[in-house]
Amino acid sequence: MYLLSIVIMVPLGFILFEPKQTDRPPPATVVGTKFPLAGILGICSVTLFAAICFYIPIVQNGFLFNAIGIHSPQTIGLAGAAGAIANLSGSAAFVALTRYGHNLACSLSFVLMGAGLIIVSFGGSLPVFIAGGVISAFGGGILIPTLVNWALSKLRFEQRGRSVGLWQAAFWLGQFISPLVVLAVMPAAGSLARTVTGFGAALVVLSAAWAAATYRSWAMVVSSAAE
Repeated sequence: MYLLSIVIMVPLGFILFEPKQTDRPPPATVVGTKFPLAGILGICSVTLFAAICFYIPIVQNGFLFNAIGIHSPQTIGLAGAAGAIANLSGSAAFVALTRYGHNLACSLSFVLMGAGLIIVSFGGSLPVFIAGGVISAFGGGILIPTLVNWALSKLRFEQRGRSVGLWQAAFWLGQFISPLVVLAVMPAAGSLARTVTGFGAALVVLSAAWAAATYRSWAMVVSSAAE
């Protein structure tokens, strides 16, 4: 799969181009523009936690399957494929949610991811397990483009490269430390299933807090979009 990047590299060499000097904004538009580092770091903090939770099913589902007596690589692979399709579907749903703003999309994605993790952690059968994985993956599909859009929405064009770099660093760091964080929390939780339940509950609480804190802003956006 990683070799596909080599195949993609060839057409990119013909498609991508460096903008001409005349296409860039004049220096006067850049002077005095301060990069909103504090705001971007806040988004990166949310992204870090979201990435940790997003990567939990990817790393831990095999162990959770084994815990309920499912050891078939084919079955586990099919469940993973269902989650991948749900993730893609969530990304497609993001397009429809953009008109309502990032606050509503974040709240919705957090509660879906959290509910999915909780269902997976309690799933004693394959259908329940797959249902939880699909719900969680769908929420993750909404969340990732929402966070990227949020990180770029209030920045000038010349600042967006720096913002995306910080966001990517937070996202990949979260994925990298996800299994380490789970291992660190597991002794206190007592089991992997309870650890996953805890992260799912944290996402649901975060969703509720986010919705309560931003209710007025996204309710106005939803009302105006419906008119």
